[in-house]
Amino acid sequence: MTENTRKHSIAKKFTLTAHHDELLDKIVEQRYASRSEAVRAAVQQHAQYLSEGGETDIELLQAELEKVAKEIDTVRQKVEEQNSNTIHVAGQVSDRVEVEEHSRRESEIENKIVKELTEEGPLSASEIAEGIGRDAISVVPVAKSLHEEGIISQVSDSDDKYKLDI
Repeated sequence: MTENTRKHSIAKKFTLTAHHDELLDKIVEQRYASRSEAVRAAVQQHAQYLSEGGETDIELLQAELEKVAKEIDTVRQKVEEQNSNTIHVAGQVSDRVEVEEHSRRESEIENKIVKELTEEGPLSASEIAEGIGRDAISVVPVAKSLHEEGIISQVSDSDDKYKLDI
């Protein structure tokens, strides 16, 4: 210890747990000339990681991670909402029929097919395609999928015509 350091040193007593005392001894063995030097270095290093509010960088990172987690939850909820939306179709038998809409790429076409059948009644795949402004090639697989789900059915007198199941 230099003469200048001795003049500015303050003798303090503090208590350590046995575990921390052992850790301090290991630190001194590995790097420092004395226990006091090791304690000063530890205090100095810890002070570098404190923010103005007294939080450590780790605490600040944890707070940021919590914010991000909340944002992810919000996005997840919005996605789940979109995936579980229901469409309301006016029916001829009842005032409203709620049909669960499954999340698929064809959901836009599905909605248009259901709307077209609701407004026009039984139609062939080509008539549906014409009515919704799509080609028959994109309508047929979606109509078949809606048929498999029980949302629409084929008209009994024609394999080519579909109607809305209400």
